[in-house]
Amino acid sequence: ARPGDTLEIRDGTYADWRFAVHASGAMTAPVTLKAQTPGEVRFTGNVRVEITGQHVVVSGFRFEDALSSRHCSIVEFRNTQHCRLTDCAFVRCGDPESTFTRTINLAYGSRHNRVDHCRLTGHNNSGVTVCCSLDEEPDFHRIDHNRFGPRGFAVATRAVPGLHLRPSWLLPDLVPVAARVQRAVLQDP
Repeated sequence: ARPGDTLEIRDGTYADWRFAVHASGAMTAPVTLKAQTPGEVRFTGNVRVEITGQHVVVSGFRFEDALSSRHCSIVEFRNTQHCRLTDCAFVRCGDPESTFTRTINLAYGSRHNRVDHCRLTGHNNSGVTVCCSLDEEPDFHRIDHNRFGPRGFAVATRAVPGLHLRPSWLLPDLVPVAARVQRAVLQDP
């Protein structure tokens, strides 16, 4: 894909999909991967989306009853710059047998990424919903305008390295480390 290209996935339900988006867009012309109709492209089962590159937008997908391989994330930003996950829903996601899976992971080496206008609800395990892995440099990620429903795990804590969103009944230290969390709608179970 070239800067400004839009790749569209047709409406439907896709089981056990694993794909990687390796692209380099531009600030004014990102590469966009989107649902034909927002919310009408559903991923279920063993799902993994890996985003690498710069200025990539992933938009409009619904992840329902999705899980990933152990110790993996459903959506992972790896070595990304200025990428965005927006307008996606994560419903009943996670492997109930694992505490190490993450729904969304902004991994080491990623900077200036954004997760916004997403809905995360019905989390199926005690793992982390959104994780910003820290390295030596600030990451400047933005996590904003998201809705964390019952079991959506939504309070920032520094219990382990990085910014993690955890259930609000675990309230140790509420200071986000290297990312901004703003305007999140929180609901306790």
